[in-house]
Amino acid sequence: MADPANTGIYEIVNLVNGKRYIGGSVDIRQRWREHKSGLSRGRHHSKALQRAWNKYGGDAFAFRILALCTRDALEATEQHTLNEQKPEYNTCKVVRTMQGVSPSAETRAKISAAFANRYFSPETRAKISAALKGRVRPPEVGQKIAAANRGRKASDEARANLRTARAGRSPALGSKWTAEQRATHSEMLKANPTFLGRKHSPETKAKISAARRARIAAS
Repeated sequence: MADPANTGIYEIVNLVNGKRYIGGSVDIRQRWREHKSGLSRGRHHSKALQRAWNKYGGDAFAFRILALCTRDALEATEQHTLNEQKPEYNTCKVVRTMQGVSPSAETRAKISAAFANRYFSPETRAKISAALKGRVRPPEVGQKIAAANRGRKASDEARANLRTARAGRSPALGSKWTAEQRATHSEMLKANPTFLGRKHSPETKAKISAARRARIAAS
């Protein structure tokens, strides 16, 4: 249950230029910890506030409680404060209070639909790829993924997309290499001599063979 002495409106003030971020919460102290955590990790939802935090540092900001109120009056009080003060760092000027409220099934469906067709730009994908290079996935994670995918079959559309994505790459089992593919593969081996002469153990060969047979049977 919300503490009346900790429910209300707060502001985050830039002591250098006086610009502010204003918000409301049923737990002001916890909300301030969340703000500081997001800002310190560079993941705050307000890009303007995040840029200022990065520029001036955390010591240049002060957290202040503007008003205490009941939970029922929180949304109206916050909206009134936003209208009156017009804080510079607030991205959204309309209050959508969700503290302590679980989204309904309808709301979750809308959120899911909104993100369903989102794609990363080539630049973003390149950044993600660079950040993940060198990272090793723990064995237990791989086991969980394998268990989740076991028995699943790709749809006709998914298989068609996969064939398109593989076009020009090393051919699958049973298909023939083009002269261009053989030349490319040869150059790759020359540039990576560690692959030359590499032999798999009988156990690894058996696993590879079984995996290939399973893929052929599922296709």
